Amino acid sequence: MINDSDFNKEFKREFKNIVSQDNLDINNLSEDQREQIEFLAYKMVVINHHENEWLDYFDRKDKEARKRENLERQKLYAKNNPAKIKAQGKLRYAIKTGKIKKPNICSNCNLFYPLRKIQSHHKDYNKPLDVEWFCPYCHRRLKHAYISF
Repeated sequence: MINDSDFNKEFKREFKNIVSQDNLDINNLSEDQREQIEFLAYKMVVINHHENEWLDYFDRKDKEARKRENLERQKLYAKNNPAKIKAQGKLRYAIKTGKIKKPNICSNCNLFYPLRKIQSHHKDYNKPLDVEWFCPYCHRRLKHAYISF
């Protein structure tokens, strides 16, 4: 919760912001103008405080839930696709040790991409080092068969 002194500081700051945005003279405000600006400033402080409090709670809860869901999804994928996981691991190790060099040109469109953008595609997971290299666009088209090559 926000304490009174912090609330007052934020209220005064918001009040001054509203007055300066509207190019008003703080000493020459009518009573109606002052009430309207005070109401807006009060509203801004309350809304900002509750919004931040809610977002912090939501983010904290959401991050933990997302982590659990992602971990469960990864475990399920690995369980259902052991050949893919094994082939990808062998390829990653071969690249790391220098046995295979990752190119920076797509084998389909022949465009240059930074090294981390090029993706490998296994035609046969029993041959983990026999791969083709595609840019993300061509790889997506190939995987989802939007356009056949």
